[in-house]
Parts: sequence; structure tokens; C-alpha cells
Amino acid sequence: MRIAGEDENKLEDLISTYKKSRKEIGLPLNIHETYEAYMTDYVYRIPSLKFAEAQSKHQKNTYMYMFNWKIPFDNGRYGAMHTLEIAFVFGSFWKDHYFSFPKKTPETETLSNKMMDYWVSFARNGNPNYDNALKWPSYYIENRNTMIFDNKIEIVENPLQMEREMWYNMKQWSHF
Repeated sequence: MRIAGEDENKLEDLISTYKKSRKEIGLPLNIHETYEAYMTDYVYRIPSLKFAEAQSKHQKNTYMYMFNWKIPFDNGRYGAMHTLEIAFVFGSFWKDHYFSFPKKTPETETLSNKMMDYWVSFARNGNPNYDNALKWPSYYIENRNTMIFDNKIEIVENPLQMEREMWYNMKQWSHF
């Protein structure tokens, strides 16, 4: 908590928020998972959300995604770690799962092909949408539509809302 500029007495509230939020959406949770979720939010997710909010005020073609596909390496211990989606965006797989390098399988190739199509469309047109694909709506603070990339691709409105709201009430993020 100290690293985020918060009173350490708020630690129990933080843990409680993560437990409640993740229980409601069926995510596994233990102390290790709580720590990983906290660090992911602190380093990646919350700054990305703040950036998207600012960008969306000036650019309608602002899009958000969460990559939730978990690599099976080491019994899935590392989950959907930072940069794992890069292999899917470029269709670059290994003969076996190794840490952050996913194995080439029908599952990984299917997800990769869809992701590559979205990325290529965005590079060409400034819009990730293409024919015969799930429509990826722009990100706006009013709905926070986010594309979830996993074995199932879906749009979720305001994912992990309870956790985001907790962070937005912290000193470090409340003034942005």
C-alpha cells in the first residue's frame, strides 16, 4: 500500500475488494492471486484505463481489450501474463508451452487468427472491426466496453468494475 501512497490500514479493504470482486465473477483467489491482481492493476491496467479515458475524449477510435487466455505452462501458474498476447497478435508459437511462449495448437491458432484480423484492420483503417467478426465498440467512460480475448471472445461492459472503483478512490489515481 505504501508504494501506492496509501495508508497501510486500508490493506484489509483492498484484499476484501479483490476477494468480493473475483468471487462474483468466478475467478480463483488466494493470497498469491490477490497480490498478482494488485500488481497487475497498479502497473498495467489502471494506467491503461486512465490513458484510454483521456484518449477517448479526443478520439472516437479508442479501444480497450483484456487478454485473459492463460498459458498452461507450470499448471497455469502464470495465467495471462503481461505480453503473452504478443505471440497471438503475430501468430508466433512454439512446439511446446514454455513460460511466456505458447504452444501452437488449434486453440491458440484460432484465437490468434481472430486477433490478427482485428489488429490488421485497426492498422489499415484505424478501426479494428471487419466483416463477420464480433463488433468491437469504441471505449467510452460511460460504458467502458472492453473486448475480452480468451477461448471465448466477448465484449464486457466495465470489467472488474469494483476493483477499478477502489483504485480510482485511492490518492494516487483520484486526481487524474
